[in-house]
Amino acid sequence: MLAPRWRKVFRDLWDNRSRSALVVLSIAIGMIAFGGLLLTRQTFQVNTALDYAASNANDIALSLPRFDESLITWAGRQPHVTGALGLATRSAKLLIKNVVFDSTLNGFADFSAIPINRLDLETGVWPSGNDEIAVERSNMAKSGLHLGDTLIIALDVGSRRSEHTVRLVGTLHDLNVQPGFIASTIHAYTSLRTLHNSGLTADYNTLYLTVDRSANAPPVSEIAAAFRETLRERGLTVQAITVNVEKKYWAADTLNGITTVLAVSAGYH
Repeated sequence: MLAPRWRKVFRDLWDNRSRSALVVLSIAIGMIAFGGLLLTRQTFQVNTALDYAASNANDIALSLPRFDESLITWAGRQPHVTGALGLATRSAKLLIKNVVFDSTLNGFADFSAIPINRLDLETGVWPSGNDEIAVERSNMAKSGLHLGDTLIIALDVGSRRSEHTVRLVGTLHDLNVQPGFIASTIHAYTSLRTLHNSGLTADYNTLYLTVDRSANAPPVSEIAAAFRETLRERGLTVQAITVNVEKKYWAADTLNGITTVLAVSAGYH
């Protein structure tokens, strides 16, 4: 025999069964949405962390005047340094289907040997030949590019403009740059020879380092400061230095914040 209060509860639920069903359905949808967002958030965090770790992101990035392979070899032998990579980074205009885009051109000596800030080939082939180029995959949509298209590297030289035609042979995934829907600059990748052919200086000007992060090693900031001082003693001026203290994906905090807000909002509703 049910107590009077429970009989009233069940009678009210039955008399308002449509409204009761809507309340139950609303709660169920909210719980599913909340659980789904939490699962998505966790999966995203894990996958991004694994991908970022696989890229072997740099601990220290230095902008220097021109240097060659000898400095890279020397840098790799310095205390607490576990790896060194040099590349030529240049700013240029890319003329794509009569539209001009600001771009950062990254010149590598050998795409098969990139130990730091590794790149993943998404489509096509590596730009190993003369006058070939690849772009970060997120730049394809906004630029309207397709594999096989031709691009023009445009340089202002004095009072005239120099133009050099290159062919798009591949798309890459670079976890260490802002994607095309955020950054206005197109990130492109090519060989040192193609940089030279286009009229740009093909010497290295960016040095990436990975360092020992074991418990017995000094903090990364101290290693960076000591390395910078050693370079100064060698007569080299560091124009800029970036230290990746926490060694995490550049957008990790932002994305975690967004997904947390969405999950909480789903749970609230």
